[in-house]
Amino acid sequence: MQNGDAVQIKDLLKQVVAGNETAIEFAQNVLGDGTKAITVKLNGRQVNPEPPELPVLNRSPRRLHQFQGIDGFIAYLKKFGGADTVVLADVSSETMSAVLDENAKVGFEIIAFKPVLHPVFAPFAAILGKAQPLRAMVDFLSSNRTAISALLVNNEPQGTGRDLVRVLSQIKVSRGVEMWQGQGASSINGLKVTLNIAGESKERTLEMPEQILVDAPLYVSDAKRQFTLDVLVDADEKDGVTVKLTSGDLIQQRTEAFEGYCERLTKELAGTCTVGLGQPAYSHWETLTPTPHNRD
Repeated sequence: MQNGDAVQIKDLLKQVVAGNETAIEFAQNVLGDGTKAITVKLNGRQVNPEPPELPVLNRSPRRLHQFQGIDGFIAYLKKFGGADTVVLADVSSETMSAVLDENAKVGFEIIAFKPVLHPVFAPFAAILGKAQPLRAMVDFLSSNRTAISALLVNNEPQGTGRDLVRVLSQIKVSRGVEMWQGQGASSINGLKVTLNIAGESKERTLEMPEQILVDAPLYVSDAKRQFTLDVLVDADEKDGVTVKLTSGDLIQQRTEAFEGYCERLTKELAGTCTVGLGQPAYSHWETLTPTPHNRD
């Protein structure tokens, strides 16, 4: 109310400026002649701006951890698992799955344990049952010869991995190979190799090992094991000489190793979680169309 201008309060309340604050103070005074006067005081200030609203963060994604070592898997379940945790082990896929809260009403979180093949054993697992050209097999065995502990002929040790590579290398550089397969005590079994040395052709028979022994851990952080691989050699005009490695006891050893993980898990989580064989599986509930007969 400057310069004696009269200002109505309703006009002041209409003049709202963003970022400003207006305060109205009323005071009643008694003048010397006994009359009463009302004083109106206006106070205005600029208000500090409100802090900006923080964006709403999305919910954390559900956990899908996959452990490669049994120690970490057990330690995690001991810390974050509980009475509602269910652990199911599937031997065929070598996988353990843990449902952290089986009674969860909104979504299930499942973590898993799947052992990783040891780098020394992994190349043998990848080549098992696959016929390889002789040259490729020689290169493979030369690269992995340190894991081969013995060669077996008639179940008797006849050398090491280095000896096997040496035998196959002679076939690799030969000019001609014949395969001999006989029956009986005096029969010849092996490969008849024709070598060309200094322009002179020489023939010799190489007795192939029937089996090789491999010393290697099956899985990372696992103890070393010994398993047997059968050596199957074949030759024909089309493919030449091929070699295939097979194993009869390896599947059993891998099963025993995984069952050992299951026994340890059951022992260390006894009374804490529910542990069994199988794999998690869920399905949708069937629903009915509401009718007067099934509303209740």
